[in-house]
Amino acid sequence: DGCTVSDCTKDGLRVRDKASPTVTNCTFRDSDVGASCEGSGSPSFSNCTFRGNDYGASFGGTGAPRVRSCTFRDNHGLGVGVGATGYTSSGQTGLLADNTATGNGGGLYTDSTLSVTNTRILSNTASSVGGGAAAVGTRRLRYHSGR
Repeated sequence: DGCTVSDCTKDGLRVRDKASPTVTNCTFRDSDVGASCEGSGSPSFSNCTFRGNDYGASFGGTGAPRVRSCTFRDNHGLGVGVGATGYTSSGQTGLLADNTATGNGGGLYTDSTLSVTNTRILSNTASSVGGGAAAVGTRRLRYHSGR
């Protein structure tokens, strides 16, 4: 609770296998990847900030990572990359802003079925498609404003 992770080569935080940490009020900045999850890990991030990383966060595997009321801003590879099957994002103050991608999905990129609720997606850019968000293949991206 309340930590700052910065200037890391590779991942600021890596969650693997069956680990399911709860991360609250933390800042991940100026690293290759702010936080990542692979395998069946199911971390929970709440009120965290991911800023100035190459990738804000990368979630893959079969786990169910949860992101609530987090800010992803000024990340340079993309804001959030999601390949996890159970990923959820929700919260009154969620924000994906000013992220850039060298491919698809500046703010959010997914090749999974994904629901995003109460998250503002603003001023993101991508060199290919989906500056704000991109879903590839036969997957679905559901966005609910909560209104």
